Amino acid sequence: MHHTFKYGDVLNAENLDKLTENYGALETKIQELEDKLAVYENAKKQTNKTYFTKKSLFINQAPNWNFELDADQILDKALESGFVIKVAEDKYLMNDNY
Repeated sequence: MHHTFKYGDVLNAENLDKLTENYGALETKIQELEDKLAVYENAKKQTNKTYFTKKSLFINQAPNWNFELDADQILDKALESGFVIKVAEDKYLMNDNY
């Protein structure tokens, strides 16, 4: 609950309790906002990452190999070189530092 105080209000036990209550509510709200910010920043990091399936990796990289390699060969080369890292079944994270 939010209580409003004015200049000249008497600081007594009741008002001190109200101030303490306000402070606690603000601390809770700040923690909620920090938690939301952390979730947002994590989501933002995730959206900047590039993921491939074997098929999308092939479509993306086949021209670089003059279409001489099939999807399995391109995936093998991408994994061996560190261009992608397997993160799930048929889900590969592109190495941004490659």
